[in-house]
Amino acid sequence: MSIFSSEKEKVRIAVVGLGYIAQAAALPAFEKTENCEIAALVSSDQEKLKELGENYGVDHLFRYEEYADCLALDDIDAVYISLPNNMHRDFVIQAARAGKHILCEKPMAVRSEDCREMIQECERANVKLMIAYRLHFETVNMGALNSIQAGQIGEVRLVSGTFGQQVKPDDIRTKHELGGGALYDMGIYCLNAARYFFQSEPKKVVGLVSRSDDPRFQTVDGYTGAILDFGDGKIASLLTSIGCGEISSCIVVGDKGTIKLDPAFDFQVALESTTTVEGEETDSQKAKTDQFAGQLQRFAEYILNDEPVEPDGYQGLADLLIMESILRSSRTGEAIELNFDFDPRRPNPGNIQEFSLRGSIPTLVNAAPPTK
Repeated sequence: MSIFSSEKEKVRIAVVGLGYIAQAAALPAFEKTENCEIAALVSSDQEKLKELGENYGVDHLFRYEEYADCLALDDIDAVYISLPNNMHRDFVIQAARAGKHILCEKPMAVRSEDCREMIQECERANVKLMIAYRLHFETVNMGALNSIQAGQIGEVRLVSGTFGQQVKPDDIRTKHELGGGALYDMGIYCLNAARYFFQSEPKKVVGLVSRSDDPRFQTVDGYTGAILDFGDGKIASLLTSIGCGEISSCIVVGDKGTIKLDPAFDFQVALESTTTVEGEETDSQKAKTDQFAGQLQRFAEYILNDEPVEPDGYQGLADLLIMESILRSSRTGEAIELNFDFDPRRPNPGNIQEFSLRGSIPTLVNAAPPTK
């Protein structure tokens, strides 16, 4: 049952954090949706607030220290948290205690303990907590999952993901105190893809962080790999770096065929997949969609229809537990056993949202892309 008085009513969302992703992708996506709107902006940068407020016609503008005032507004239904990773926990918990629904960027937090606390606070307040895994609504990735579930390539046995780019020396991804590093920023896509293509959780992981004298990576992982054992003859691998040339690929290998996604994880270009069975190409997909519009649209639907969300907080917690284990394994040299005490909701190809991605990135205000 909807908590709103009219099916035409929109979910009013405060965008918290106005960095690159918010400006380049999230804010422009709102105008494409049918059921949500920007109701407030929150930032530490007054210039961002002024210019972006004018650009998007938003009157409610708040500094971080005024976040409580923003949450106190009756015409704010939800928040979209697009902050550095180390800030997610506190801003999510404040929103939950104020009775606001939450869409939080990934990784969900810096520590798994923080994820558990965030989930508990949201459950206690009876508000929805959705983690921003945009590919759970994207045509090519979910199309591949649909093909797998239909048995097109047989039983999935191997999943291999590689995601990397070169980041600037002063980018937040190079800062440990902000929750940076290759695994948290990029490897999480490969990890999450393995989990949704296998539709299960790994039982054991082995991780490796390759150290270098690159000054960017003295406090964060710059080059990381992992092997994940899902049991029953199912293995995944991931390679990720924030100090390499651009790459974004994923290969899913079944006992009858393969699906290759390349590019697999980007948001500004068309993603592509090729399915091959017994040496012959049987299917291909290509889609350039606005993944952020699709994510926002579905988030608002969950709220308006009072439905359980996917991806939920347990989806975010699972990735944190696995990433922590990968990093721990890289330090100890030992395989880490995993045993989850929860079962996150799984991605559903029926949740695909198709919004065309048109136009260039808008002019950025005191923000820049992470790449060199």
